[in-house]
Amino acid sequence: MEKKYKFFLGGNDAEMEIIRNLLKENKQQFYEKELTWGAKLSEYKTEIENLTPEQIPVFIELALDISYPQNSIIVDHHNQNSGADKKTSIEQVADLLNLELSREQQLISANDRDMFKGMQLLNASNEEIEKVNELEKKAQNITDEDYKLAEKYYYRDKISCK
Repeated sequence: MEKKYKFFLGGNDAEMEIIRNLLKENKQQFYEKELTWGAKLSEYKTEIENLTPEQIPVFIELALDISYPQNSIIVDHHNQNSGADKKTSIEQVADLLNLELSREQQLISANDRDMFKGMQLLNASNEEIEKVNELEKKAQNITDEDYKLAEKYYYRDKISCK
């Protein structure tokens, strides 16, 4: 018998967009509320309360700020779930659905885990890195001006830390 997953999506970024597309392509049921980073499970309180016993909720990158069913699956790779040896959220969802990731999906996953360095480990070309960066900026509604400002502060802080 096929498992009846119900996916609940967290804050939007390129990784979450890939996950959403994987779910759509594989006809999986999911809820999304166009949340931002720091998204909380409580945003889905009503939907969780309406789950049937045979449905398995899968919470993707959501802060667990309310109680939830015992049969829930928590998908996350941040905070205590982070590390080079841990699977990203894309990889965890792909595993649940028995899917293989495309090159682009692997690069987005690597970027989400370890940014530029992660993509370099996959021997990403400059064009591939630029494409992933553009997808990330678009998914998070980051303007070129925002990006340049963040880069300026990032490098300033890196320099001042030496």
